[in-house]
Amino acid sequence: MPEPDVTVVIGAYNAMPYLTRCLESVVGQSIGLDRLEVVAVDDGSTDETGEELDRLAQKHPDAVRVVHQENSGGPSAPRNKGLELAGGRYVIFVDADDHLNTEALERMLAVADEQGSDVVLGRVAGVNRAAPKRVFTGNLPRADLFESRVWWTLSAHKLFRRKHVLDLGLRFPTHYRIGEDQMFVSRAYLAAEVISVVADYDCYYLVRREDGGNITTSDRDMGRRLAFLKDICALVAEHVEAGPRRDHLLLRQFDVDLRSWAGPRLLELGHDEQLRHLATAKEIIDAWCTQGIIDELPAVLRLRYHLIARKMFEEALELLRFQAEARGRYEIVLDGGTAYAEYPYFRDPDAAVPDSCYDVGRQLKNVHHLAEARLEGTVLRLTGHAYVQRLESTRTTTEVLLRERASSQEHRLPTVHTAGPRVQDDDRTGFTADVDLATAAGGDSLAPGLWDIHLVIRAGDMERRLRLGSRRADTIDSATRPHIAVAAERGPTVFTPYFTKPYGNLTIDVGETTHTLDKRVGAGEIRWAEKGRTLHFLGTLDVAAIPAGLALLRIRNQAGEVHDFDLHASDGRFRAEVPVRTLTTGLWSAHLVLPLADGPRTLSVPRSPDVSAVCWRRGLRHFRASPQDGTDTLALEVSRMSLAGGLRTHPGEH
Repeated sequence: MPEPDVTVVIGAYNAMPYLTRCLESVVGQSIGLDRLEVVAVDDGSTDETGEELDRLAQKHPDAVRVVHQENSGGPSAPRNKGLELAGGRYVIFVDADDHLNTEALERMLAVADEQGSDVVLGRVAGVNRAAPKRVFTGNLPRADLFESRVWWTLSAHKLFRRKHVLDLGLRFPTHYRIGEDQMFVSRAYLAAEVISVVADYDCYYLVRREDGGNITTSDRDMGRRLAFLKDICALVAEHVEAGPRRDHLLLRQFDVDLRSWAGPRLLELGHDEQLRHLATAKEIIDAWCTQGIIDELPAVLRLRYHLIARKMFEEALELLRFQAEARGRYEIVLDGGTAYAEYPYFRDPDAAVPDSCYDVGRQLKNVHHLAEARLEGTVLRLTGHAYVQRLESTRTTTEVLLRERASSQEHRLPTVHTAGPRVQDDDRTGFTADVDLATAAGGDSLAPGLWDIHLVIRAGDMERRLRLGSRRADTIDSATRPHIAVAAERGPTVFTPYFTKPYGNLTIDVGETTHTLDKRVGAGEIRWAEKGRTLHFLGTLDVAAIPAGLALLRIRNQAGEVHDFDLHASDGRFRAEVPVRTLTTGLWSAHLVLPLADGPRTLSVPRSPDVSAVCWRRGLRHFRASPQDGTDTLALEVSRMSLAGGLRTHPGEH
């Protein structure tokens, strides 16, 4: 029998009725049963779990193997038994309460084989529970463990190259009731050459049981959890030298695990237990919580760990009680441009806690929305609202800031406060700004370049700067359309508002820095107009606005004869009327001419594939204008026709 591509290991203990959905999802994988095997281990269940596993094995005897064993007390032993029996090139561990999406193994195997992956993470979706998200923001064929958020997901629900597991001698430690998967996955990560992330498909469904039977939610032994945390910190320290790389990994243990296990749950315990667990937490903090980690933590954790590290256990418990009662609410003190949370012991001379433990500036989000961005002439109208989270009741003012990307030159312009969306008792968070690009540079026009649009928010003595545009109304046209307007000092200038990719921020391109007009001219054609005996030159010009009388159609023949005609442009199209009396025989090329401030712009007119010849009569002489062959631009060959040919052709015939 050929080696299967993947072995699915399912450890099960009293898993009904969830097990049925789990098993159906595995045998229903899109890769087919010929490419997978299932090793299911019944860990001494007392419900119908064993019978359900046997039923599946009878239905699929070539693909499903079931082992029944005495209860081991945790998930490690059944997983290890499944790993011992696995024969696939890859192995994935699926909990009996969870299930897979139909194409999960197909997609994860495809990446593994393409990249030579040792570990593949498939996007996880929560069912009645939260699931990790930040690691799954985009596909990562080769994730960097020390740059990505891969370390933030240490559950065993991943695809492992079996040879990688065997070479490392990996097994799930049986002396842990919880956290056994973290030790296994951590070692697999640290030794992996290639880790891949599949983020464009929900591969694994993580289910919270309604009966609370998940081990991770039912085991609340803080002592066990803290002992495990010491072990995993020691494991990281053993494999990664001190510095930013180690800090990047251990940040998870302090921002996620210790936050919870030395957190409000301690308030449910007796005082002696509280002190014993805080002493263990102090050992962990002293050994591995570096300043690099502290700097990345939210203020309340910086304060909590500072108190624990100084053995101020009663003060740490008081902080936990404050958190439990406040439920995320706290007062803000603004001082010297910095926002501080008024947590317990703030500037208490007896406690002598540094202000840095209360600095919440980085945590206060900028809330903003652009409701209107409209350019008329040289005036850019901006409306929206903006404020700093938790500082809504603080007097807020705003300014528009224009910053040229290459030179870093800046200009600040005032806004008018308007009634924005009501926030608590303050509804003055709105702003309106009419930014005249012709005078924005201290009375002069903006110089050519890419001008990024920022909004400056001042709340008290705190100042924030943010880019406008990424959060905007659906009604704002995201299409990039140049405007040609007359700036008083510079003259006619091309202003092109656009939203950057991928972030969607608003920028003004002044003077065709990157958004040129050449590709804005569409296919041109000619038509005969008997009235006025003119040729109408027609085409598209994707420019939102052009001052009347500015643009010209210029025709030139090989003898150097040149004629200019007014160009009428509106609604994305242009038209120019050329009297046929001006056209002598010969080859005539057609161009659009825009006399801009930086010099005239001459734009070629692409030839429409449908343009046809035009004939006319001047007295007894007959003429024909035919599009020149072999060129992509509009050019006409004007020639006299024979009398016989002219008599056969009616004026205006195409």
